[in-house]
Amino acid sequence: MYDPKSSKATEFIDDQEIQDSIAYAEQNKNNRELVDAILKKAAECKGLPHREAAVLLECELPEEKERIFALAKEIKQKFYGNRIVMFAPLYLSNYCVNGCTYCPYHCKNKHIRRKKLSQEEIAREVIALRTGISSVQERFPSAQYAGVDSQNTNRSGQCSFLRIAFVWFAFRSPRILHRAISG
Repeated sequence: MYDPKSSKATEFIDDQEIQDSIAYAEQNKNNRELVDAILKKAAECKGLPHREAAVLLECELPEEKERIFALAKEIKQKFYGNRIVMFAPLYLSNYCVNGCTYCPYHCKNKHIRRKKLSQEEIAREVIALRTGISSVQERFPSAQYAGVDSQNTNRSGQCSFLRIAFVWFAFRSPRILHRAISG
């Protein structure tokens, strides 16, 4: 049974709900009134249900697609400005109690070797990340280290990985961005 608030992957990731959402988007991709209503709701920046997002992704109306892209750009600018935020997940282990079949670490996968990093291995990984961050900061002085952003815990409360928000750049020019990406 589909339950988006459930902590069980088999309940919040439901094949029938996915298929129904795809069908709904396909049926409504040219429904101008619905697309307009979804865009109005999206402009409030409070999020959209997955079915409404799917309608926008499937929309085939040229003028509405332009509005979708313009609103997406406006929202992105409002939240992030001219910066790019990069994240580096540092996995502390690949043990998991969940059964998310899309993820190779799920508990039912008996074909992978399980590993939990020791304190020494974690320290080496953090040093390696910090070394990479330092080299980016040397090349681009506007880069800023943001530190540990969050951690992901499984249902038993064990930390499975840290997500480190390590760099953001304030690019004023697409040429600078291209240089940063291409090296």
